[in-house]
Amino acid sequence: MNIKNYIAYPSDNVADEYYIRWKNLGSDCCDYLKMMMLQTLGTESCQPSYAAKCIGCVAYYELPDDNWPQVIPTLVKNMTGQYISQATKEASVEAIGYIFHLIGNLENDYYQYLISECEDVLIALLVVMSEERLSQDFQHTILTTLHHFLIFVGKSPIRDDMINVLMFDQNRDEIKDIEYWPCEILHQQDDDVFIESYDMMNTSNGSSGSVKGYSGIIKNALGCLIPVLLEFTANQSDLDRDDDLLPFTMARQCFQALGVIYQADVIGPIQDMIDKNYIRHHRSQSRASTVLALGSLCPFLPISKHYQFICTLLSLLIEMMKDPEEIVRQSVAWAIGQIAIQSLCRLDREMIKSIVDVLLRQLNDNPYILATICKVLASLGVESYHLQAADPIPYYYRLSLYYEEIVFELLHIADRYWKIDGEQAFRLFKIIYQSLQQFVQYSPIDCYDDVKTITTILKNKLRVTLQGKEDCVCENDHIQLVKLQCELCMTLQKFIYRAHTDDISRYKDGLITLMISVFNSSTDKSGNLQSIALSNMAALAKRIRVDLSDYIKYIHKIMPFLMIGLKDIYRNQVFISAVRTLEPVCNKLRDNFIPYSSEIMAILLENLTANSRNLHSNQEIIAAIGIIAYTIGISFHSYIKSVLELLDRVEDKVNCVNVSMDYWQLRSFRITCLQTYRHVLAVKANRELVRPHIANIIKLIDVIVPLEQISSEELIHVGHILTYFSREFKNSVIRPFITSQIVNWLKCGLKDIDSQKITLICKQTLDQLNLPT
Repeated sequence: MNIKNYIAYPSDNVADEYYIRWKNLGSDCCDYLKMMMLQTLGTESCQPSYAAKCIGCVAYYELPDDNWPQVIPTLVKNMTGQYISQATKEASVEAIGYIFHLIGNLENDYYQYLISECEDVLIALLVVMSEERLSQDFQHTILTTLHHFLIFVGKSPIRDDMINVLMFDQNRDEIKDIEYWPCEILHQQDDDVFIESYDMMNTSNGSSGSVKGYSGIIKNALGCLIPVLLEFTANQSDLDRDDDLLPFTMARQCFQALGVIYQADVIGPIQDMIDKNYIRHHRSQSRASTVLALGSLCPFLPISKHYQFICTLLSLLIEMMKDPEEIVRQSVAWAIGQIAIQSLCRLDREMIKSIVDVLLRQLNDNPYILATICKVLASLGVESYHLQAADPIPYYYRLSLYYEEIVFELLHIADRYWKIDGEQAFRLFKIIYQSLQQFVQYSPIDCYDDVKTITTILKNKLRVTLQGKEDCVCENDHIQLVKLQCELCMTLQKFIYRAHTDDISRYKDGLITLMISVFNSSTDKSGNLQSIALSNMAALAKRIRVDLSDYIKYIHKIMPFLMIGLKDIYRNQVFISAVRTLEPVCNKLRDNFIPYSSEIMAILLENLTANSRNLHSNQEIIAAIGIIAYTIGISFHSYIKSVLELLDRVEDKVNCVNVSMDYWQLRSFRITCLQTYRHVLAVKANRELVRPHIANIIKLIDVIVPLEQISSEELIHVGHILTYFSREFKNSVIRPFITSQIVNWLKCGLKDIDSQKITLICKQTLDQLNLPT
């Protein structure tokens, strides 16, 4: 474990430092550690294996440098050896998974070694999957590793070549004395599927033979993998449910990864599953695994070419919703959703009606099926909403006829579940409301009256819960009530963003009063409800289109609760929501924000100074400070010195190794600092306050410019900052800090053919700095 902590990088932005740390151990020490890591496999009493994690990290460091080429052959030997313990096999499978996962994230140049090992690894995985009496943990490890392997193949730069090797390589000269290893697929229903291998199990000395040098081929990897996966899934002792309560999580991901690799070629195995009637198998788990495979693979079929086949399959699945086993019905509901979503643009009204009808009929089924159907209906609703724009029929929404029935049924079911105790009931309740929220957010024009009706019901329901909190006789009743209030407020937030401008003006009084009541009356210790209430106030500030004098009336009501949120230093989510609310309030008030700025800036600066605040919170504070500077202009002058000094200190902290933030988080943080610098410098300040900070600000620019995907907005920030420095100070003062990297980046901006504004800003900045263009 200690070695793992020493070499396993915790986030991408420090991977290089950990690589150097490993190399600095010296070749003798590294070689010894690699040997001992391999020998440790299978000896640990904990899961997951620390040794496997160490091997994955070391392979990530070594293989791109052409070191440790024997690691994968050794692991493959462990996986296929006849007398190797189950614990060693499981740890070896886990190590293979780590290697493919980590190296798969590297640049294309580093793929070649793993590509050469893919056949042997795949055969070894299939051999392990064929073994009997595998533990639940081992089953999950195998599927996780297979998923990482398939993902690697799917995004390989020579994916098509790899597919050809895995599917059709039958002419390798070194193949001799091929043995056939039959796979038991769905109780011998598919005995014609074989794995071909050479010298795979050499037992001349009574032990598992040397895997090194064996030549394994898969005559038809796709045709073999799918039946093996089906059988493996059908025999899983653990249903491996995900957060949405859907079974066989890793198996589904493996099927979907196969679809990504083989695309339209999956039609063969799909047709085979149907022809051999796997979906009518006498074992319910076999039927469920087959249906999940169909739902995972069919979305990759071109709808234009296979439309009739897809319709036939959907009809078959609709009929299977009558299956007596719950796990089958849940799998069928999910598969119907996956296939229907991808083909919705072509399905006729009759088929859509059949799908919606069968899903609505099953809404009163067991909780697992209900959760799946809610997700499917919500996904169908979102897809229908997005299809409106491209549809030749104006505003044609494919679920319009069923919208009212769906949303009111969801409301009715949610009322039934919110008072039920237990983690599963709470997850189900949350899924139902999340589906309802999506139907509100992505509601069509012709169903807008239904949305307003639902919103009125939700507001009344929320008012009732606020008035009835005295009825909570125990702590559990109070917890359940807060859960309901959170979901009601989140659904109202979707309406605030979805509503027409006229309706926002009509409902604003009631909504603001309701949110203030929520904030004022809540005793939610977690802060979830207060955080959502503040977010709703921010949404209203963005959406309200009224005279400024009218809005100021509401600000007097909102501001006390905003202050409470800003001072809530113990519940981070409440504090962050309050900080984010400042932006729309500032944008709305402009100069009228000045009376509140002194107290708010004092709170923000105090929190920015506090050591307890992490960089994520600091980023929100820095962004809010920039917005305030932009809003109140010259009135910000008294804060400039303190703000610039604090920004310098925070940047110094960021430039140290910070393992809690990955590359993109650090990038976002630095861009936020850059934007705030621009807004602060735009204030007509005494330039002597700025002079001590020139070096740090330009250093930040130098760190940012090499980053990928720099947006035009970010480039504009840089241009304005450098132009300000050049105008306020002599070029001789700032030129020593401007690196060739910054100059080259500005020159590249001159070639931006997509934006004349960018070209102009880069030219003006270079001219201002007296640099050649």
